[in-house]
Amino acid sequence: MSEWKTSSNNLSYFFLKANPKFEIRSKLKIVEKRQIREKTYFKVGNKLCMVIHLCGLMDLSMGIGWVLYQDDTIEVQPSLVWPMISSLDTFTREVTGQKRGFRKAVLEDIQFLVYHPDADNSNLRYCIINDRYDNAEYTIAKVDKIHPFFDTVEDLTHYALGDEEKRKIKEILSYTMKFPIEKITNELRDEVKDTIAQLNEKGAIFIDLFIADIDEPESVVCDFVKRTELMEKSSSMLFADLLSSVSFEKDLWLDTYADKEKQQIHGGKGVYEGWIVNRLGEKSDFFMVGYFIFPLESKEDVRKKINELAFELKKTIE
Repeated sequence: MSEWKTSSNNLSYFFLKANPKFEIRSKLKIVEKRQIREKTYFKVGNKLCMVIHLCGLMDLSMGIGWVLYQDDTIEVQPSLVWPMISSLDTFTREVTGQKRGFRKAVLEDIQFLVYHPDADNSNLRYCIINDRYDNAEYTIAKVDKIHPFFDTVEDLTHYALGDEEKRKIKEILSYTMKFPIEKITNELRDEVKDTIAQLNEKGAIFIDLFIADIDEPESVVCDFVKRTELMEKSSSMLFADLLSSVSFEKDLWLDTYADKEKQQIHGGKGVYEGWIVNRLGEKSDFFMVGYFIFPLESKEDVRKKINELAFELKKTIE
């Protein structure tokens, strides 16, 4: 589990990355744009989703490409994207000396990702446009799932994508997992309550504990604890803020010295507040997210119990 430590002031600054000037051209009749803090998500129906706006396969050496998937949320001419990416790749190689060249750039509130699983031996690249704060690792994992359609392609000038292939690619890139809420039984909720009670005995007080969906970062798919009177910031929004920087390979533990109000809950000093983000399965879209306060001397016991709880939830929903 990775661990970050910082002061309360730095922590707030990190989470709030203010930039009020973000703007994006969208077809508002189809998609309602909504600002959540400084991040832009797109509301499709009643869901706030992480979105791949465009995915293409291009040849860096020729500056040409094919659109594999494009949604209706932004207006962009793909014929302008391919030569731009090709030029940026050449520039990056010459300036930095890196063999792989250009990989990522941010333009206002959208980001460009350029990727290929065999980048050292191929001129082909997948070019992805998505929202600035979407998790690049999660996006690339989706692109890896469509790569088998193209792993033998070498020359785009003699390549054509069939309708059935397009349908399958769209299905993969727009796929989202459905949380198995039926598996969260009353017995499981009782087990979670028992674990929280054991943590309380060690001085740890949970303020928020829930399961979140990376495809709907502001939503809570399953709630266990919520003490709104002690919350300074919505934990679901905190989870959304962290999405762009959390690695899926490691669980996250973050702690900082608690403010005076939370110190008084324990009747003295030495109280910390902590946040955890644990992925519930190697390929899962779901995360256990928690916000709690604890005395420093109980830190290792608290972490152990939290990891045990995450393991039980993984077994339940997998």
